[in-house]
Amino acid sequence: MMRDPTRVHERITYGTFYAGEDGSSANHNFFFYEEPTSDTFRLIPWDLDNTLNMGSFEYFGQVPHWTETPEDCAERFPIYRGTEEVYAPGCDVLFSALNQDLEGYRSAVRDMLDGPFSEGRLEAQVDRYAELIRPSVEEDPHGLQLLDWRADLDVLKRDLSGMRARMERLLDDAARGD
Repeated sequence: MMRDPTRVHERITYGTFYAGEDGSSANHNFFFYEEPTSDTFRLIPWDLDNTLNMGSFEYFGQVPHWTETPEDCAERFPIYRGTEEVYAPGCDVLFSALNQDLEGYRSAVRDMLDGPFSEGRLEAQVDRYAELIRPSVEEDPHGLQLLDWRADLDVLKRDLSGMRARMERLLDDAARGD
């Protein structure tokens, strides 16, 4: 039993989810954990190296958003450029239930966009971390060259704006009930 569904809504704003072949909920780069002593669910992230990579969206571009339930839940959608297939997350019982009241999701997305993902805030954080990491990048003979690393940082900061715009569109779609 989930005592605080807003926590799941918060996690859904950052994750990609789909239904497994046996009808169970599944996801990409998260584990669901039910805490037996409190009957709460937790989403535990792992492998977050592509979290802030606009290119990673192409891997799941065919999969419907978790708020969309296709007519045929047996339909499979290609991921990873067609090398694997998954079922739509909207066919999963948990996500179907969460979809009944999208206010928690909308609120969590808005909090994210107005807080940690607000314009300039995340870019400033990237700059702070980059300054901490830069000396190690300069010294590492096996890593990226400093110019390549700086170019990758520029791509990341440029992509942040695109990710914010994507979340705004998803929020607008959720508000319209699309």
